[in-house]
Amino acid sequence: MEDGKLGGAIRAARLAQHISQETLAEMVSITPTHLKHIESEHRKPSLDVLWRLARILPVSYTHLRAHETRG
Repeated sequence: MEDGKLGGAIRAARLAQHISQETLAEMVSITPTHLKHIESEHRKPSLDVLWRLARILPVSYTHLRAHETRG
């Protein structure tokens, strides 16, 4: 996975908080498989999911959006 990608930013923030994919997926109301695809850059999250991730993880929505537009 390349640095600066949205999925990598989400994964790094999740790991920094010691949250499993399963737990974060449950917190965001998506499946663990969907989160795995987002983190691996196979899928982009909807704006709704991105917003929920930004509310849970210690990064701003703007920070995550900046990563999304670079990819």
